[in-house]
Amino acid sequence: MSQSAVPVQRRGGSSETPRFGDATEWEAREAQRQRELDEARARAAQMEKTMKWWSDCTANWREKWSKVRTERNKAREESKQLRANLDISMKEANSYKREKNDLEVQISQLKKEMEKVHTLMMKHADQFHKTGMCDASEDTEANGRDTNCSPDISSDGLKNVNSEDGLVTKTICNDMKDLDIEEFVLKGAVTKNVNEMDEVSAEEKRLIQQLSKDDFDEEYLLQKISMLQLRLDEAQKTVQAEREEKNILHKTIEKLTLEIQEVRDRQEELRLAKQVSNTLRYNKLVTNFA
Repeated sequence: MSQSAVPVQRRGGSSETPRFGDATEWEAREAQRQRELDEARARAAQMEKTMKWWSDCTANWREKWSKVRTERNKAREESKQLRANLDISMKEANSYKREKNDLEVQISQLKKEMEKVHTLMMKHADQFHKTGMCDASEDTEANGRDTNCSPDISSDGLKNVNSEDGLVTKTICNDMKDLDIEEFVLKGAVTKNVNEMDEVSAEEKRLIQQLSKDDFDEEYLLQKISMLQLRLDEAQKTVQAEREEKNILHKTIEKLTLEIQEVRDRQEELRLAKQVSNTLRYNKLVTNFA
């Protein structure tokens, strides 16, 4: 800034020029202040850019951490759900195992009952066969009486019937030994023989009914055994399916555990990277302000 030198008239008649040093010093100070102002503006703009970058970086990190946290919570919930499903599957498998053991016990009991039924059927068949033999011996005895056989033969036939069927007592046979043919007829041996035949017929009918009932019971037991066998097969299939599902759940849990471990490792890496980045930014900011 230049100014024209104007002489100044003083009272004594002498003139004096202005001091140019003050103006030059003022211009230098003004220029220095302008430079400082420009530097402050530049630093403020740089600081604004740095703060904006820091805000954007923080927002990005916050978004990433939110996603990681969401994935971690989701993995935890899935792990809890799978663990609950595993517990339920274990309980169901134990219940199926108990049912299987109960069915095996019932099957063993039914097999024992079937063996008893078969033994009883064989016993009744033998008795039925012996009853037929007794009828044949009684027919032979009747023929012997018609041909005037000795009373000892008829008494032996009665003993045979008594020993095989248990329908005639030994007291009657012993009494009949001491009697002759006339006394045997007079005492109504024929009537007794007819009564014995009626008893034998009644016994045969009872045996036939018992055998038919045993056959019906056998069929019922066979049906029950088949039904229990079907239930056992279904229980075994269900246990096998539950075992396979349990293995799948174990594999899924292992996979989720590995994923959780990877997320944790990634989280640790991000934390370390964040610490390093914060340290570098802090050092840079300190250097800029210095």
